[in-house]
Amino acid sequence: MKNSTLLLLLFTLLTSCSNDNVFSNMKMKYVEFENTTNLKGQIIHKNLLGVEHITIYDTLMIMITPQNDKLYRVIAINNWQDLGNIVTKGRASNELISAHYPMYFEKNDNIAMFIYEPSTKKMRMLNISKSLKKEYAVFDDSNLADVSDFPYLDYIYPLSDGFFFIDYLKGFGAPPFKQQYGTISKKGDLKELAYLDGTEIELQQHPHLLAASTAINETKRLYVSAMMYLDQINFLNIDNPKKSFSLTTSDKAQGFNNINMMEQTKWYYSDVTTTNEIVVALYVNTKDNLSELHIFDWDGNPIACAKTNLDLIDLTIDTNKNIVYGLTAEEQLYSFDISSLVR
Repeated sequence: MKNSTLLLLLFTLLTSCSNDNVFSNMKMKYVEFENTTNLKGQIIHKNLLGVEHITIYDTLMIMITPQNDKLYRVIAINNWQDLGNIVTKGRASNELISAHYPMYFEKNDNIAMFIYEPSTKKMRMLNISKSLKKEYAVFDDSNLADVSDFPYLDYIYPLSDGFFFIDYLKGFGAPPFKQQYGTISKKGDLKELAYLDGTEIELQQHPHLLAASTAINETKRLYVSAMMYLDQINFLNIDNPKKSFSLTTSDKAQGFNNINMMEQTKWYYSDVTTTNEIVVALYVNTKDNLSELHIFDWDGNPIACAKTNLDLIDLTIDTNKNIVYGLTAEEQLYSFDISSLVR
């Protein structure tokens, strides 16, 4: 019954929505944090040489180590024990040319990680549980979404059986270009939902519409993207794109026409991580170069601003405990307990 309801909702979506520039000439939601606090990180004593990105799924922390012979490192977060390093760098069928960020995960009998491989324009499914057990990479690439028509695919997330939400760059190399949002079936059938227009940006050959990071809430059918070069966070309503909105914590927020890659461009948000209840965005445009955690609910209401004592480059969250983990450029890992801020 649940799957039938989801399919009915998606059918309605596919047959009724139009492809709109949903983040143009719309109301920018300005928000202020009533709760601002200092939050000191607690160091996790692990040697993280070569780690550039961290993601938590279930009880595992998956780390990307692109400069190492093995591209991924897996750690158990309950005791911080190393479980293994997986996926050799190479061109064999059970290898990868380079490391790729996880798009999404699934857990059945095993934990699986899904990635997009630009060189082949294909999705890959890495069985993490089997790979750790067998001590070599186990891929199962059958029955995955056909994304061969999207050479600049940034993100893909499953919505329901047979359908996926996708975020991709359209028109790259031939301006004007757009950050396009849509849904596809496993066969690759596309329905464009909405887009973010880049026609006002100078030097349009640069793909700087890319959000620093994104996440999806399938229950609420919302897609959040934290912008790198704009002081804003976008919330895309998948079922009704016209209800989408952007928010900013700055009363001096600027539009796309102020971005110029020839100048020293400021970074604003460098990452975002979520639970079913909250959105945590990593804000790096501070005077003292100490990062802030901007915490919102999925309606865009501000919950808290947590000022950290560190310059962070990446973050993830343990959804069971509301503990955020942040990575520094010096390859050190810190934890931040935000449970008291989000009660």
